[in-house]
Amino acid sequence: DRVLDEYGLIISGWSATWDIALRNAIMRAANRRFTTVWTFVSTLSAEAEELIQFRQARTIKIASSDNFFTDMNERLEALEAFDAPHPLSVDLAVQMAKRYVVEDRYRVQLYDLVMGEAEQALSSFNVFTTSPQIPPESYLLRIKHYEAIMERLLCVLVNVAYWGEPSSITCLVGTIERLMGLKVNLDGFDYLIDLQLYPATLAFYAVGLGFVTAENYRGFTALVKEFRTGAGEMNHKIEPASERLQLQGSIKSDVLNQALETRNYTPGSDRVFQLFAPILQKYLPSVIDYEGSFDRFEFLNALVFADSRASKDKNICGWRGRWVWRNREYGGHISERLKEERNRLGPKWPPVEAGLF
Repeated sequence: DRVLDEYGLIISGWSATWDIALRNAIMRAANRRFTTVWTFVSTLSAEAEELIQFRQARTIKIASSDNFFTDMNERLEALEAFDAPHPLSVDLAVQMAKRYVVEDRYRVQLYDLVMGEAEQALSSFNVFTTSPQIPPESYLLRIKHYEAIMERLLCVLVNVAYWGEPSSITCLVGTIERLMGLKVNLDGFDYLIDLQLYPATLAFYAVGLGFVTAENYRGFTALVKEFRTGAGEMNHKIEPASERLQLQGSIKSDVLNQALETRNYTPGSDRVFQLFAPILQKYLPSVIDYEGSFDRFEFLNALVFADSRASKDKNICGWRGRWVWRNREYGGHISERLKEERNRLGPKWPPVEAGLF
């Protein structure tokens, strides 16, 4: 009687027909301070209808109890996650990073700052299940959960990569490697298993965008070609991290399109482009051509991936970013711009000088 009086109810899978004592107990609870939710799959019994009317319950038609409770849990976890960092705390972290990155004597402080931000993010992530399947809306909530927690760390990583010295590369790739360890559930549905790498992929983008925007191709080479790890893999096989941090490897385009009710060709790339736009505009205001920098990062990243597969006698393939379709019809496609640079500079082309190819 006390439970029925002091708590709300979620009723699922109960006909109310045969449990007479329980039905009578619910009828004895006169208070309706808390909501009663009654879920059903097909039809409601007369006894259930009577209780619904008495409790002024909300009825929800569902596909199954498993789907209903999984979806509800996803939404609750997402609501908890949307306690995004305060803008002032982001600004403070970025200012500290800029201060530490300019002088080698602050190398230890910079390392502690970046790793501290990474640990803060890691301790805030929910460990999501990878089975059963979840609806597209819940998939999108997981993505938003990761993005909200990563906000401050991404701002720090972009700035350290942009302003940093070669000594900061170890700290940056170490942060990405720590985030790759979020891939802990290795059984279940592939698109949910792969999504666990999304925070690491975002960090990969942050560092890569910082390097490319600063024209630091030595750092970029270290990131996409030399950085090798077995983190987050069942067999711990050591491979180039960039091959496992491709965006289309962590985001399932079809599911994201369903959640957004769109039919975009590169929804993951489009989303990450929008995610980083305000970060670079606020903290790197001197960057005029953000779209060009984003295309350059994604396209060079795709070329390195294709080059790596070719060297292993595998099928030559890159991966799709928004660079695939952007500026195709106007002759300003990123491939044409890079080709012109390469032809003009030859062996002095910075990506070649840095050892990227």
